[in-house]
Amino acid sequence: IERIHRDGKKEPYAVERDGNAVRWRIGDADVFLDDGRHVYEIEYSVKNQIRYFDNRDELYWNAVGQYWAFPIAKARVEVTLPNGATSPNGEAYTGAANESGRNYRFSVVNGVHVFEPTRPLGAREGMTISLSIDKGIIDPPSAADRRADWWTLNGSLVVLMLGALGIAGFHY
Repeated sequence: IERIHRDGKKEPYAVERDGNAVRWRIGDADVFLDDGRHVYEIEYSVKNQIRYFDNRDELYWNAVGQYWAFPIAKARVEVTLPNGATSPNGEAYTGAANESGRNYRFSVVNGVHVFEPTRPLGAREGMTISLSIDKGIIDPPSAADRRADWWTLNGSLVVLMLGALGIAGFHY
């Protein structure tokens, strides 16, 4: 996380992991907010959101996840690609998990790719975005990076399986 602000001021937060999802608990449990609207700005970096194909690459990102227990009146996702690259065709999918609603607006403003839902998002609704990118703009991960990511995702399962085999009388 780069920063979280509420109404233009720094806001405390905690980070939790739930499978492949990351949850941010924003605010202080001992502080009640004033009634009314509040604007939250959340700036963060993500890994592994690029999909590599033979003829193009794609940024595919569940930018506004479906884990929110409350409605979101307005959302805005801004993407700046490296090296001044642009993608004239942005797509998005809105709604609950596995829905593919098309309630969004896409524009490119001064090189920034902007996605905005055209209606409020209900509780447990979100927005996934997609940008096609020319090959070579973003370097694919090296073999060493892919191995490290694999071990991060699967290492504990391998250790458990090896341990289970040892318990069953197998020796490795």
